[in-house]
Amino acid sequence: MLVRTVVMVAALTAGLAEGLPLQPSHATVDGSMTVAGKVSKLGHVRAFAKKVFGRPAVLLVFSDAPLSAADADNDTKLSELANGGGLHAMGILTGDDPTGKKQAISNEIYDQGLHGRMSIGGQDTFEARKGTDKWISGRLYLATPKKFESGVTFTYDVTFDAPIEP
Repeated sequence: MLVRTVVMVAALTAGLAEGLPLQPSHATVDGSMTVAGKVSKLGHVRAFAKKVFGRPAVLLVFSDAPLSAADADNDTKLSELANGGGLHAMGILTGDDPTGKKQAISNEIYDQGLHGRMSIGGQDTFEARKGTDKWISGRLYLATPKKFESGVTFTYDVTFDAPIEP
C-alpha cells in the first residue's frame, strides 16, 4: 500500500496521471478578466498548436482554475463549465498576419455573466515577446472595454509565457 501511494504521488507530481488538471509547470500567466464588473484572476494558461487557413496558429486558453489539456482544448466543455459558474476563461487564437507580425485572430470568452460564451475578434491587442514553434509569450489585452448588445461589459489584460502543446 505504501509503495502504491508513493508511486501515485510521484505520478501526480510529474503530471503523468491521465486527465490531471494542471498547467505545464513552466507556464506562467498574470492577469484578469472582468465581466459585468466581476473580476476573475487568470492564473492558468495552456497553449495548443493549430492551423488557420493552412497557416500555423496558437490557441491560448487562460482560466481562473486549472484545466486538463483535453478540457482546455474543448470548446463545448469550456462552455459547460462556464455555464455552471465553475469557470471564467478565454480562448484566444493567435497567428501571423500577412507580413509575419503576431496578432490575435479571435477571442472566445467563457463566463456565466455572458451566459456561457461570447466571441469577439479584431479587438484584441497582442504584444508578442519571445516565441518559437514550441514556445509563446507576450501580453494580450483590450485597449477599451467591449460592451455587448446585452449591456454586459468585458475587458481583460494578461501577460503570459507558455510552452506550446502539440
